[in-house]
Amino acid sequence: MRDLFCGNADRPGALPVEEGFLLRETPEPMRAAVEQEKEALEAVQHRYRLPKALSILKSAALMVGLIMAASILRADVSLAEAYRNAPWVEWIGGGSLLAAGVLFLIEKLKQRRAGGSAVVQAAFSGLNRAEAAIREYHSIPADAEWVEILAPSACGEDEDPDVPLTAGNREHRLFVRDGALCLFDGERLYAFPRKELTGIRLVEQEIGLEKWNKGAEAFEKQFRRCGVTQDGKGQTKLSFCCALDVVQNGETYSLLFPAYELAAIQRLSGLPAPELPRLAGEETDRVRPRFYWKPPVEDVGYWFTREADTAFKTCHPVLYGVLVTVGLVGLLLPMILFYVFVSRVPGAIDNRWAILGVAGGFVMGIGLANLVAAWQQQYLGHLVTIASFLAGGAMMAVSWLLVC
Repeated sequence: MRDLFCGNADRPGALPVEEGFLLRETPEPMRAAVEQEKEALEAVQHRYRLPKALSILKSAALMVGLIMAASILRADVSLAEAYRNAPWVEWIGGGSLLAAGVLFLIEKLKQRRAGGSAVVQAAFSGLNRAEAAIREYHSIPADAEWVEILAPSACGEDEDPDVPLTAGNREHRLFVRDGALCLFDGERLYAFPRKELTGIRLVEQEIGLEKWNKGAEAFEKQFRRCGVTQDGKGQTKLSFCCALDVVQNGETYSLLFPAYELAAIQRLSGLPAPELPRLAGEETDRVRPRFYWKPPVEDVGYWFTREADTAFKTCHPVLYGVLVTVGLVGLLLPMILFYVFVSRVPGAIDNRWAILGVAGGFVMGIGLANLVAAWQQQYLGHLVTIASFLAGGAMMAVSWLLVC
């Protein structure tokens, strides 16, 4: 079994001609015309961009201005006294922020002028005409479906299944003609006879996407149910995808695509769709806390793995951020409150036993954060909560008696 459209050095995301699925290729003069129009558009748009030197200067001025502003705000003196002590700091900081602001406004003004420029619009029109000529050459119907096809950067059964792949996810035109499922990538037209399509199957392999092409946000429910996730770095991934299998000359080929394109491909191929897996936490839109006495023993992997945390974040992105924020507040609040109260007692904060109370506040905060974690299905049990409260409270009480 081979994955079609695997990434390759010669033509990334392109199906090799020798596979026999290539129906028609765009003549070189027409491809050259598109490239020429793209270069012309780029040259015109370049006139309305901030020069690279000024763009670097804008970023540098903003950084310098922020550093100077932070140093002024951190100084334990008034602004007037700070100016008397080091006037150059405020002059440099204010001048840098002013320069960054002016350059930012110039950049936005150039962008607005580009949007209304007749020259830019003419360049866009020239590119659209060249691309329309290619579509007319291949007789691409106007109602052809736009679908994303995956081109993994690593292919083959020898790849480590635990290592996430990265895949290009370009949009292609998909339609049916003369008993074949046709795919147009903008330059080449491929045909897969429907009689050679054997089925659509689920591929439970995590794949990272090069970019997000959809207009809607990736965390919307329609995409989450199709395996779309986002990690802490903002990388969009698929926890699973689908494959359209094609058998030709006794060999099976697979066309990979995201599950959110399943409806279109199923409709055009006429094949039944596989059942998509349910993500953890998708059973209900209402999140309920789970309380129990002892730390979980069964399914312990669900509580303490990154996958569980990512699954909850994927299904409830807004609530996840709220719970994380509340959990951090609960973790730090007792420690901060104890420090505030102790600092009001003359000389108490200099007593080394005050550290015991601050540490006790952190221990008690573990119990509060544990309560919040019950809404994330990651509760460690009442025993951990009670032990944190008792131990933290005792540490703070002893510290208070010794320092006050």
